[in-house]
Formats: sequence, structure tokens, C-alpha cells
Amino acid sequence: MILPKFFSLFLQYFYDFPGEWVYFDYISRMKRAIFLFFLYFLPVLCRAEAPGDIIPSPSIFEVTKGSLRMSGISVKCDSEIGERATRAAGLFASKLSMACGKVSAVSSPVGLKATVESNSAKGLIIMKDSGMGAEEYSIAVDTHCAIVKAGGFNGFLYAFQTLMQMLPEEIYSGRLNEKARWSVPCCTIKDAPRSRKRTVFLDSGNDFHPVKDVKKCIDLMSIFKMNVLELNIAGKKGWRMEIPEYPLLTQISAYHYENDERTGGYYSKEDIASILNYASASGIEVVPIVDFDGCAEKIASAYPKNDEAFRDDVRSGIETVFARKGAGIRSGESPEALRIESVDKVSFSFIEAAAALWSDGAPNAMMEHEKAVLHHAGFIYTE
Repeated sequence: MILPKFFSLFLQYFYDFPGEWVYFDYISRMKRAIFLFFLYFLPVLCRAEAPGDIIPSPSIFEVTKGSLRMSGISVKCDSEIGERATRAAGLFASKLSMACGKVSAVSSPVGLKATVESNSAKGLIIMKDSGMGAEEYSIAVDTHCAIVKAGGFNGFLYAFQTLMQMLPEEIYSGRLNEKARWSVPCCTIKDAPRSRKRTVFLDSGNDFHPVKDVKKCIDLMSIFKMNVLELNIAGKKGWRMEIPEYPLLTQISAYHYENDERTGGYYSKEDIASILNYASASGIEVVPIVDFDGCAEKIASAYPKNDEAFRDDVRSGIETVFARKGAGIRSGESPEALRIESVDKVSFSFIEAAAALWSDGAPNAMMEHEKAVLHHAGFIYTE
């Protein structure tokens, strides 16, 4: 299907402009409904039924005659791609197997490079190309095999997402559809992000989103090759993160009343660990945003002495929970909680974060009608 112009503008905007930043504003119920629509239905709407429908558009896309049947295709990984990329290849094979009804086996055969060089390879071949950037990838498809090359983990993820967009929509839902055309066109694709950071801002500070919704947002970001999630964990309506040294932040400051009903919530240390590991597997960095000024009233309801020393202690607590090696997160039942790889910085000012993202003047490159479309849909473009 051909995407509506709005979706094309929205998704291409994420990928083409340096330091993209979108602010999800959920103050009204209508905007929240729009957010949920994007989370749950956009992957289906954006399924590429024609080569030109891949979003974001690849730098190079050349289509030739013929196609490669993907149902039951064997997936062969070169040992140099690494454990994480091999797991990602296995996940792709699993999704394909469930949707088409034929098992795609994953293996790491010896002599794979020699087989490729002799032009006798068959199946889906995954290889590392040290000459490519970490997020760069290429796909070469003929009637016998598809060769995927990338320079790093994210590059492999983006290649798999491109292949998924060329397959029937059941690849996303996991529903079995044996009658669908499980094939991709013979083609040559080469691509790399045109901006280093492609960011979504999720405002849990003003409208709390449970872990499952955050992960759904991460899924959607992964589909469209975005790589930074800025998660606001403190806003006018509540404090959203557990700090063991200050338990009242979550017992009191995490909640507020609407229509005489107590609402809100917070993320425990285990929740944060789960989000970080989930994002890391999708090649996404999670950066916590704390708006101390906006959250001052909620903090004061629990700790009236909201001075600089208090803020320093809270900053230290946040940095501990979000530490790269998971320092401060202890879960005896979940070793994954100790393997946090996605975060290496913390932003404590909403305004500073916005200024840094737009410091290169990127907003001036945005067309006015694109801004209006994003604003109307609840995706508030902020300078």
C-alpha cells in the first residue's frame, strides 16, 4: 500500500533531520488515543507492499527482475557478527517462521565467506563488513540468496527491519498466513542513517505510561530505525522513578488526583532494568529526563526541603540506577538486570536537553506545513 502523506512526512522527518526531537504530549485524552493508535497500528499500516514503500527510504535501492522466496529460508550467520547480532538474526527467523508456517533454521557454518565468494551461497547470509559504519548496512538479493552486511549491531537490526517491511504484515503480528506471498524482490539496498541521533521524547512525567507501553514504544522506534528514547521521569503530575534513599517520592509524589480518583504510578528499579535491557536489544539508548522545576510542587509534597543538596542526592540516585553496568540494581532472579548497556548519560534539564538537540539550527530546515501536521496529531514540534 502507498502510505498517506502524513505518515510519510512523519516518519521521514524522524530520519532526515539532524537531532530530531518529537514531544509526545498526553495531557488530553484525544492525544493519548492518537499515541496508542501509533503504537499498536502504525506497523501494520506501514507494511511495504512495493519496494518504494520502505521507511525511511534507503540511500540506494535498485530493483531487478525476480524474487527470493523467504518461507523456510535458512539463515546462516558468520561468526564475526557477534553474539548479539546472532540473537537478532534468530529473532527475525523466529518471527518469519511463526508467520509463514515454515521453520527457518539458524546456523553458523564454517567456510561461509568462501561459499559467498564462490557465488554458490543459498539462503539468508549474515556477514560483517568492517568497512561500514556501526549503523550502516547493505542487502543484496537474487533468486538464490540474500546477503546482509553491516558494520555493527544496529546495522544488522536495521537490515532486518528493512526485510520485514518488504514482507506481509503478519511478520509483525505473528499470525499464521500460509497463503501470503512470502518473498522479497531481487534488489540491492544500501543505507545508513543521515543523522546520528533519531530521538523520541516520551513524557511519563505528566502522563504515566506503564512498562508494557514503554516497550511498545521501543518496538515502534525500532521498526523505523530510531535510536534514542528520552524518558521524562519527573513532571508537573508526578515523580516516576524509585530512589531507595527517598521512598516518599514514589509513595506520595508519584500520584495525583483527577476527578476525585487517585492516578499515576512509578518505575521500580527492576522496571528500569527491564526497560533498559529491552531497549538495548533493539539498539536504542534510553536517556532519563528530570525536570526539577516542573516537578518542584510534587517533590515538595513529600520533601519540603527541596534544596540543591537534595537535588544532588537525587541526581546521584538516578545515575546509580541508570549506570551502564547496572550498579545499584540488584535482582537475584533476573541476571539481565545486571547487563545494562544502553545508557551512558543523564539529562536533568528539560530545557537544556531541548536546546542541545536543536543547537545546529535544524528547526529552520523544517517546512511549516510539516510542523502543522505534527502539531495537529499531538506530536508537538518544539523549538
